[in-house]
Amino acid sequence: MPLDRLLRRVPVAAVAAGLALTACNDGGTPTEEAEPLATATTSTTALSLRVGDTASVSITTTPALSSTRTVTWTSSQPTAVAITSTAPLGARVSVRAVTPTTSTTLNYRFTTPQQSISGSVVVVVISSGTTAAR
Repeated sequence: MPLDRLLRRVPVAAVAAGLALTACNDGGTPTEEAEPLATATTSTTALSLRVGDTASVSITTTPALSSTRTVTWTSSQPTAVAITSTAPLGARVSVRAVTPTTSTTLNYRFTTPQQSISGSVVVVVISSGTTAAR
């Protein structure tokens, strides 16, 4: 079906709502435009903490975070680096250094309706009597 005929069949409310139509599937139903390639950038790629220190890491994503586009955070060693809080939609995570470790990771997963990407921040925890590099 030609695009001009298809657009005449689309309800005005759908167009007014900003629904991006690109093509028809085999059944003649309009489909939504594909989401842009997801990207995620953290505020840091590594943390060096002393036992008892706290820190926060923020994340910037494309497309932007929303109720259907969220970030989840996990610690690969929760006994060494504990997640203490997460901002709405996962935009920021706060952690506390619990026990010394030479290397652990704070992992994130950015999930959208059409794709998912993941990454990590390296975390080193030293004992409280040692100076941490900042």
